[in-house]
Amino acid sequence: DADALDRVELTRDASTSVFGNDAMGGAISLFSEPPRHDHEFLQFEAGNLGAEQLSSGFADLWGRWGASVDFRGLNTTGYFIVPGYLRGRADQRSALDFFAGDTRLDYLGTHDRFFVRFDILAEHRNNGTLLQRNGTGLGEVAVNYAHTFTHDQLSVVSWRDQEQFRGTFSSVNASRTKDTLSYDQTVPSNGTGAAGTWSHDESRWHVLTGADYQRAEGWSHDQFPSGFTRISGGVQNQGGAFAQGQYDLGPVRFFAGLRGDMITGGNSFVAPSGGVAVRKGVARFRAS
Repeated sequence: DADALDRVELTRDASTSVFGNDAMGGAISLFSEPPRHDHEFLQFEAGNLGAEQLSSGFADLWGRWGASVDFRGLNTTGYFIVPGYLRGRADQRSALDFFAGDTRLDYLGTHDRFFVRFDILAEHRNNGTLLQRNGTGLGEVAVNYAHTFTHDQLSVVSWRDQEQFRGTFSSVNASRTKDTLSYDQTVPSNGTGAAGTWSHDESRWHVLTGADYQRAEGWSHDQFPSGFTRISGGVQNQGGAFAQGQYDLGPVRFFAGLRGDMITGGNSFVAPSGGVAVRKGVARFRAS
């Protein structure tokens, strides 16, 4: 929920070595708001096409410990994807039911911070015809620990997520009076990962280095009306190490980085990055 955000950080283009080939077009980082003392909210919104959204949350602090719970539910009857002059008995509104929530426990020490977080998501979509549907269920747990020194910070994070997707696909005849099932798809998947970073700050320069690892597994089971089942998918392991730094010289900032990746199948590569940013009043020049 947008109201639960503390800040958003945007990295433009491929100017960061932290995320490597996972962020060739840039990266958007969303940071949750830390828990506040005795904070509750309840919000309801409604609109046309049967749209209704309910959001609620709770947070509190007990000394250095904090806890927060929030959820958001949305449903809408949706709209017809096909224009009226083409519409037939096979067409239905593209309805949506959606629910997401998370629970988080924080320890907010002077130099040590820790959190454990649980997220869930469930949604069901009608994709515009009698037979075309899809649904997604997802759960994730993440744990983070960070220690702050005078000019340094060490952070370690790990996560595990489990997801199940199911969808049906169909073909509609020319008069849109008949909807025929093409196949039924089920995709169970899961991901596990960990990352560690160390950063050092001085008045004019900053250095960040770290390493990460993630394992992803997913299998698509496509069941056809004939009884034939097609299975595809697999497991991918990916690990990387990176370092990047920046140096400020008046209105000019220089930055450079390096990342190495190893991926399942023997694929490995090293990717350098570098650039400069210059600011003058309301104007800014950037090259990377």
